[in-house]
Amino acid sequence: MDTFDHTLPFYLDRTVTMVGKQGRAGPAIAREPRGFLPDAAAFARAWQSDRDAFAMFSANDLAGFLKAHPVPVRIVASDPRPRDREKAVNAASWAFIFTGVLLNASAQLLLKAGTNAVGISSSARRTSFPWA
Repeated sequence: MDTFDHTLPFYLDRTVTMVGKQGRAGPAIAREPRGFLPDAAAFARAWQSDRDAFAMFSANDLAGFLKAHPVPVRIVASDPRPRDREKAVNAASWAFIFTGVLLNASAQLLLKAGTNAVGISSSARRTSFPWA
């Protein structure tokens, strides 16, 4: 709920229904609105009607959901570690990327200087192979 793990449909081997946030799936949801529930209340109703349902919650959201919508659940797995989707670039990574950009720019400038020193090359037979 309010999150989507793109590997989930593969591992569950079934169609999933998103709840809450649409995110980047907005255009797909517009084409297939059956695969989306707009809020927690709609999810609670759907949860109670399907005995074979599986849900994935953020560890921070489950307690609040169960307090607002007391439905029967069985927790099959949990991971207390936060799922940090967007990790900041640390100084070493930034330095590595910046060094690569500088090396690429230097190589491009040296290549341009080298081709300017050689001059124009022609593909005409008499200039390409003067001995022929």
